[in-house]
Amino acid sequence: MNYTANLESGEKLTIGNESGHTQIALSIDQNGRSDAQNSAFSGGEWTEKPKLSSIGAGYVLELSLGDHKKWVSIGTNGVQSLDKAPDLNGAKPVELSESEEKTSEPMKPMEAMKPMAPMKPMGS
Repeated sequence: MNYTANLESGEKLTIGNESGHTQIALSIDQNGRSDAQNSAFSGGEWTEKPKLSSIGAGYVLELSLGDHKKWVSIGTNGVQSLDKAPDLNGAKPVELSESEEKTSEPMKPMEAMKPMAPMKPMGS
């Protein structure tokens, strides 16, 4: 399941979990130009719906991954994993909506390499 949120900064946050890998995409469309930052990490399947909180200068994403939680900071410095739970006193919850939107498009497989031609003898 993927989730999206439109942030106050005009950016769009899209998060998803596929095969135990969490993907986070932060994108903005300005003047007909689109810019995106993607981040991903392993940690397991989500056991609860992610929670997003506004903390003044940015956002904190809380993920429940089995027997532990993971926090991710989202702000002007981009997307960063946090080592410990941040202070969320005074934080405002931000609604995450279920979405079919993907965090990234899968890459096309590389074309197979062609075999090398046999070497020719040196000399005359």
